[in-house]
Amino acid sequence: MAETFAPLEGVQVAHTLSTSIPGTERKGRPVEFGLAEKEHLLDLIANGAGNDKACREVGICRATLYRTLSRDPAFSEAYDAAKRGAVDAIVDHCEELAERALHAQTGAEVAGIALAIKFGMWRAGRIAPRRWGDRADVHITTTVSMDETEMAKRVAFLEALRGSSSE
Repeated sequence: MAETFAPLEGVQVAHTLSTSIPGTERKGRPVEFGLAEKEHLLDLIANGAGNDKACREVGICRATLYRTLSRDPAFSEAYDAAKRGAVDAIVDHCEELAERALHAQTGAEVAGIALAIKFGMWRAGRIAPRRWGDRADVHITTTVSMDETEMAKRVAFLEALRGSSSE
């Protein structure tokens, strides 16, 4: 279907609409994906693949994934369960790596395993930050300096407060 758009005066622009007419094909990225693709994507996510990798393998863009998650509550719930499964799989793999490190023969092998464990825990923290993310541990230390005159004024003020509260 060709339309003439007013701002382009006289220029014909081909504009293809997605229809349900057999034989017509929509060009460009898929707007939705079918049940088989959804199941394949959920399987990839549950096995630890990130959104980018899973979407590439299924043949959709991330925007399609996020749009489907916002529009399909059942799929969104299954996606969340797959993410939780991915975290469990990642942590289990890290535990296996730690056991393997106990039997490592060289320091380089131990260092490689330690790096893989650290990366796995970082990924788990990105997927489930409340459970596996870094905890902020904040300590604040301050130093106040003042001359003796100011110190005497403050001590007198505090003693006056203590004296008035005991009456």
